[in-house]
Amino acid sequence: MDDQEYQVEHLSTNAAQKKERTELWESHVDFNHNPLAYDFGDRDDQYDFEGETFVQRYDRDHLQIVEFTSKRITYHRTKRHVETDGDESFRFIFPLCGRLTLTQADQAVTLGPGRPALLRMNKPLGVAHDDGARALIVTVPPGGITFAQAESAPLALDKRRGTLAAVVALIETLALNRETTSALEFVQIYQRAIELLALSLDERWTPQQTRLAAVAQAAKTYVVAHSDDRDVTPDSIALYLNCSKRKVEVALQTVGELSPARLLTKHRLDRAQTRLLTEASTITEIAYASGFGSPTAFEKAFIDRHNVPPGKWRREALTQTSSRRDG
Repeated sequence: MDDQEYQVEHLSTNAAQKKERTELWESHVDFNHNPLAYDFGDRDDQYDFEGETFVQRYDRDHLQIVEFTSKRITYHRTKRHVETDGDESFRFIFPLCGRLTLTQADQAVTLGPGRPALLRMNKPLGVAHDDGARALIVTVPPGGITFAQAESAPLALDKRRGTLAAVVALIETLALNRETTSALEFVQIYQRAIELLALSLDERWTPQQTRLAAVAQAAKTYVVAHSDDRDVTPDSIALYLNCSKRKVEVALQTVGELSPARLLTKHRLDRAQTRLLTEASTITEIAYASGFGSPTAFEKAFIDRHNVPPGKWRREALTQTSSRRDG
């Protein structure tokens, strides 16, 4: 998988002259989501419009995350738009700050930060927000979820369901790490989020074991992405996934995985071990860079795994590598 296929793009209307900003915004949003109708408010608002997006895209699989913010605006996808472009994908959307008002079919909801919704692009819809709202909108390709699942789901989804909370957490993780994520990481985490979204829509009929497996997968994905952060703990993992620490422990145990604390230590040791062989950093620097709270904690964990301190292990490993090259 070529990292060049994963693209990160930034757009700000401030780069254009004021009279050209609304046209730039319409063209950009149409490209991301197919044609829409736009209401920028009165004439003064149009000439004073400001908007900004960060787009993550992997075109081959039609995967896209857009983080957007702007002055107040209303978007409409009309029956004519639906009939013209035949888009049968979905949009998973949730505010990061501010509020969004969504309409589709006979439903209308106002979303606060972190509350997600699912929009169908094959039906007319509306999205509106005031100045400064910021949100993430995720393209769900046709087949990622079924039309039956979308038809039976409410417009606003319930984040209190553990599986859905995991979807939000994974998407936020991808957005937060957009500049450092590889193509492979983007696709794998994105696809896992879509699988969990589909699972959350069927959660009423899904066996408890399957739901726990989904929580376990989300927890493992989060640990892999954030193990270098010293502030990540079993408590913070549970908080991020919007479920109890005990549920995360049981979920990991169900799939034969380590406890949250031991899973964190394992990945931190794995990262530290790689750094010992590939970086010239000191033991202390590697300890902190790998998420350990202190060099002492790192050394103790390392000795528990290898029976030797990290400095000695590094010297022996590098010597063996050099000997093999010389031989």
